[in-house]
Amino acid sequence: WVNSQNALPPTVILWNGDPLPTTVGSPAALSALVPASNLSKPGTARISLRDRSTGLESAVYLFPITDPGRPDK
Repeated sequence: WVNSQNALPPTVILWNGDPLPTTVGSPAALSALVPASNLSKPGTARISLRDRSTGLESAVYLFPITDPGRPDK
């Protein structure tokens, strides 16, 4: 899930610039399922939001992937 302000459909969550199927629960909460393949290699994912009606994008949040396949790490 992603916290936001004033997000309405057709806002989508972007993972490294690629849109994920996104559910807007409210203007303050969005969610999307991240495919396991997106978490299979160490690195840093860039997460942001895009309003598809205007093309505007949010600031980017950097999400570290440090030990794929080990949910306890």
